[in-house]
Amino acid sequence: MIDRINPFIKLVTVLVTSLLLMFSPDWRLNTFISVIVLLLLFTSKRVQLRQALKIILPALFLSCSFFITGWQFSHTGGADLSLSVQSTRYVLEDAAFLNGLQLGTRIFSFAVLGLLTALTIYPNELIASMVQQGK
Repeated sequence: MIDRINPFIKLVTVLVTSLLLMFSPDWRLNTFISVIVLLLLFTSKRVQLRQALKIILPALFLSCSFFITGWQFSHTGGADLSLSVQSTRYVLEDAAFLNGLQLGTRIFSFAVLGLLTALTIYPNELIASMVQQGK
């Protein structure tokens, strides 16, 4: 599906998505974008599964490291618990855990976006697409 999209449009979409991630601190958005990008990667004909996994596994390890660091060494120290009501459910939120979750998912989202760009856009096709779009 992603193989049929114009390379210039793919690049612009990745840049806009990166800007969205930069200014949105929500871990749910980060996770959603990561899942969508992984689905696009694994359904692409250009991406070899082995090649993608060689890059995704270290990125996953790095994002888990950031999650643990953000969780354990947060400025709140894990003592700030808040009780909130969301759609008639009570949710116990730990500020340090959410900080770690936000950091870890953000790192992984940026990593898979970069991977999507690197593995699905060929430089010659991108240049030809930019020349064609610029006329």
